[in-house]
This record gives sequence, C-alpha cells and structure tokens, in this order.
Amino acid sequence: LQDEALRASEERFSAVLDNSPTAIFLKGMDGKFKFVNKQFETWYGLSEADVVGKTSDEFFPTKFAEDSIVVDREVLDSGEVHERPMTAHFKDGSQHEIIVTKFPVRGADGEFIGIGTINTDVTDQRRAEEQYRSVVEDQTELICRTTPDGVFTFVNDAYCHYFSKTRAELIGQNFISLVPAEDQARVL
Repeated sequence: LQDEALRASEERFSAVLDNSPTAIFLKGMDGKFKFVNKQFETWYGLSEADVVGKTSDEFFPTKFAEDSIVVDREVLDSGEVHERPMTAHFKDGSQHEIIVTKFPVRGADGEFIGIGTINTDVTDQRRAEEQYRSVVEDQTELICRTTPDGVFTFVNDAYCHYFSKTRAELIGQNFISLVPAEDQARVL
C-alpha cells in the first residue's frame, strides 16, 4: 500500500514536470545530470538517456556550459537561489533568451545533494516588449506611465522634448512638479 502511494505520487510529480513549459533538470554535486524533463529534451534535442551521467560541457556549447557551471558553483557556495538571463541555442538552431533559475537541492538531512535548474524561455516576451517600446518611442504624442501616486516610471522621447528634460530628470519625479503652480489645485 505504501509502495502504491509512493508510485502514484511519483507519477503525479512526473506529469507536472513533463508538462511544464519550462526546461527543468537536476544535477548532482559532481555536476552530472540526474534528471531532465520533456521540455529540456524538446528544446535541446537531447534525450534524458543522452544527458544523465554527463556534465554540461559534454554536450552544450562551450560558453553556455561554462556560464552554467559558474552559476552552479555560486549556488553551492551561497546556498541561495540564483537567477540570470542567458542565451541558449535550441536544437533547430534558433537562439533564445532564457531566464535561468538555479537553486540548491537538499537531502532529508539538510545537506546539499545537487542543483535544480528551471530555464524559462522569454524570447517572445522580449520581442513583444521591444515592439511595444519601439512603437511608444516613435510616437510624437506625449506618453508617460506613473505610479498611482503620480511618480513617473516611464516617459517617451516626445515627453522629454516637450518639457525640455532628460528621461533621467523625469523618472522618479512626481508629475505635479510639471504642472504650473496656479493649475495644481485643479489637477489634484
């Protein structure tokens, strides 16, 4: 009965990992892969059998492998989660921007037993942000974004030009400072 419950739990856990849109993997303390999920296999064109028991530098491009190993060491040295952007090449030859989140994995005794990694592809998000930024920056209309209390968090070039101020001068400042004193009461 206990074996059956454990098997059912492992099947649920595997279903979650294998249906995740992120690449998830686990390395041991020796830097060798212990597990990869289906998304990892899809992105990199490597099966779990191709990867388990090997280190990153045995199949990833040199720069990517070296950067990954450096972050692994930082995680083990600090015992903390590390997150950073990286560029990855997928099996189809395409280049993707990913956010790499690495974290220490501990055993029942609290000692480190490995490093977990979750890679999130943010390529489409970055492209959309760049398109949005391009559209907003190319506008001749004044465009700004503020916090609920009126502090600028974004201004486009047209906004800066109109008020003869740099972006650095405006970001973090309250918009009311640009309203003539005699009009401030009406605006507030």
